[in-house]
Amino acid sequence: MTTRAASPDRRGFTLIEIMVAMGILSVIVMSLASLTYTVARQSIATSQNQYAAGVSSELAGRLTVIPFNLLPNQVGCTTVEPQPFPHTRCVTVDNISNVLRRVTVVVTSSLSYVRPDTAVFDRAQLPTGNPFNNP
Repeated sequence: MTTRAASPDRRGFTLIEIMVAMGILSVIVMSLASLTYTVARQSIATSQNQYAAGVSSELAGRLTVIPFNLLPNQVGCTTVEPQPFPHTRCVTVDNISNVLRRVTVVVTSSLSYVRPDTAVFDRAQLPTGNPFNNP
């Protein structure tokens, strides 16, 4: 049986070329995986921020319709565990004067990379009686 030597015009890939190509491919795939993880984390943070804004505006809306005299009873923190937005919401009421109170609502997500959302508004006690009925 005769053996043939490889001719110099024979085309194909060598093992070194394949190893270099696989190394370059692995670097590219790893950088894409890192980018995908970052984008996924950012999208979760964005949706959680939207939930936090919705919860704080809903709670602020509830506190705007409570009678002025009942506002100090709403102070405290509450932890809400159910998905999709486990969070802690804290309400503080500061007396600025006899007829003015500042209400602060802070909604903090249980995820560490989501920033807390804060809503601050002032409530004033309306004067009693109708001011237009004066003679």
